Amino acid sequence: MSLIIKFNALSNGDCLFIVKVTLTGGLLWYLRRKFTVGQMMSPLTRCRTFAVCLLTLALAPILTLRESKYRVFSINEGTNTVSAQECEKNIVLGLKDTLLYLNKKCGYSINGVLDVGANDGNWSLDLRGFIRAEFETDPSFYLIEGSDAHAESLRNAGIPYHIGLVADVEKVVTFIKRGGSTGNTMFPEKRDEEGVPGEFLVKQKALSVDQIVKNAKAGPFNFMKLDVQGAETLALTGSKETLKTVDVIATEASIQNYNIGGTDFYALHSVMNELGYAVMDIIDMNRHGQKDAFLIQIDILWVKKSSRLWSKECTGYERRSF
Repeated sequence: MSLIIKFNALSNGDCLFIVKVTLTGGLLWYLRRKFTVGQMMSPLTRCRTFAVCLLTLALAPILTLRESKYRVFSINEGTNTVSAQECEKNIVLGLKDTLLYLNKKCGYSINGVLDVGANDGNWSLDLRGFIRAEFETDPSFYLIEGSDAHAESLRNAGIPYHIGLVADVEKVVTFIKRGGSTGNTMFPEKRDEEGVPGEFLVKQKALSVDQIVKNAKAGPFNFMKLDVQGAETLALTGSKETLKTVDVIATEASIQNYNIGGTDFYALHSVMNELGYAVMDIIDMNRHGQKDAFLIQIDILWVKKSSRLWSKECTGYERRSF
């Protein structure tokens, strides 16, 4: 049995459950091996076995209590393998926790989701499954993704979608199209500091989110997710009509200059404030560098300032004066 746990602010309760199951399985395997070799256990061996039992039982609840600090990277037990990608597939635990709280405390329910920067669609599929299981509702979804590399995955997701870039208005932009499933962006990444190979640079038309939603006759939405690799302020500026019904927005925000020339947290906060939204929760954090040394990006849950979700009945505190 081998277990590797990566220290990270991101978390996943499902993976931690696998950790606990694996630890328990390892304990049972250990005891079975001791009893099936046909040897009597010496007092010292019995003490060691008892110590292993105590350690296993103590470790599982500790992992549960500290799940915001750990993420499973990989687990190998015999022929069973759980990869980091599988563990990280679901929406982040912080978002789930907040949505559960808002539903229980305030009666908030998601009835329409606009996913801008949908990637392969798995984030929305996971959110839909979570909502169906926890709230027994079936909200509508609409996905917008800039890269056609995800066309097949989006078709298979079975959710209405649009493939195309987003901006503040309709215009032609320069797009870095690497051909893979990630790294496609309007704003160069740190790895591009020395320049982007010419074959990756393409001219492509971008539309505003309002145009895309109107053309698709989609919506209305009361929840929006935005992850567009530095183009967040452009996308939001072109979403003013769509946002009229949106109470809650989940966005990625860079602390460091991850997408060169793109939106960082400070610019995003300014635009969100102008649009009438305020930070309610930090639902995820992404650390890069040696041993996850420093913070690169955070995922934020923004709530419209006029929303009842800011009321004392919901938060337990007097409504903020924005």
